[in-house]
Amino acid sequence: MLTTVIFSGGSGTRLWPSSRESRPKQLLAPTGQHTMLQETARHLNGFGGGNLGGTPTIVVCNHEHRLMVAEQLRATGVEGVRIALEPIDRNTAPALTLTACLPVRDGRAPTVLVMSADHVFTDSDAFHAAVSLGHDAARSGALEIAAFVEKPDSERARKYVSLGQYLWNSGLHTMRATVWVEALAALQPGMSAACRDALEHSSVDADFVRVDSAPLASCPSDSTDDEVIEKLSRQATAGIPGGGVPMSAGWPDVGAWDTTSEVMSKGAHGNTTHTDTILDGCEDSLLYGGKRLVAGFGLKDVIAVETLDAVLGADKSRTHVVKGIVTRIKAEASPTRTTRSTALDAGTTPSISVTASRPSAPRPIRTPSSTHRCTTNPPNTGSLSRARPKPPTVTEC
Repeated sequence: MLTTVIFSGGSGTRLWPSSRESRPKQLLAPTGQHTMLQETARHLNGFGGGNLGGTPTIVVCNHEHRLMVAEQLRATGVEGVRIALEPIDRNTAPALTLTACLPVRDGRAPTVLVMSADHVFTDSDAFHAAVSLGHDAARSGALEIAAFVEKPDSERARKYVSLGQYLWNSGLHTMRATVWVEALAALQPGMSAACRDALEHSSVDADFVRVDSAPLASCPSDSTDDEVIEKLSRQATAGIPGGGVPMSAGWPDVGAWDTTSEVMSKGAHGNTTHTDTILDGCEDSLLYGGKRLVAGFGLKDVIAVETLDAVLGADKSRTHVVKGIVTRIKAEASPTRTTRSTALDAGTTPSISVTASRPSAPRPIRTPSSTHRCTTNPPNTGSLSRARPKPPTVTEC
């Protein structure tokens, strides 16, 4: 019996300005018609057929996203989903523990497949084959983990790749629910007790399982890899075997704009576009428009993202710093100042005005006189511009 679990948390920082706290990346559809959550659910829907004997999927999300999650799953035709509501974000280890305890509490002991909603698989058959192997391995053993290294530095990572003896941790985990509960109790007894207490005092509202927040307030915030998977290879005395199953299913983790561009369809010269765009002399760039035209001239390895209230311009190799930009905007915001102009890279040629507004305060878009312009173009590459011929709403340069 297989129970699939989808983690659908997130703070909406990595694909900013398209993603926000109110609509994180997994609830968006940057690569196609369906959102990342919907694509993940489609991969898993009905997967438990045949010899796996599937049970309804469990989705973990926070209270604010619950209705969007439920509606997106309904629109995809995925039925019978249980949605566990996390009152406090405590990372993946507590989230997995809560979902593992759910079927155990109901008197079942299924094998659990856990994955995040922002993973993409270009080869569904290979993905399903790997999961089948993982299901069997969770019951009878797998490739033994000799060592587990979380986030190796670049030099060590290159060495691992060149040796060809290492598997990359995809973040997909398969285990018997009872084994996970036992493992966490042995390795993190405080976290285990808090999760069991939170679930014991939970309430059920239709498809929603509302987890009690009081016990989770004192629960450590840690990842599945740090608190269990990495420790299993170093604590054989715990008597809980851990293993790995090779998978080659065209898997990228869509964690930033550069990886997003890689899973989108590419046009001429390696460029990727979305909605209304014009390109001239551009290479290996992503122009992601929303409601307005985005034009690029002479750009190379550039990300440009336009939304109603913000524009992002960045070198493709530096999209990992977007999260820091969002942190800076939040830190410098105030109740009386809802717009913020943020310089990504100073230059000499007028280019993109990067203006952000707090997503929690919807309002008409205006360009205040205090807004400062910033430039992002490299020398002699032209400009990216569009100006409205009439005042009164948005002015860009």
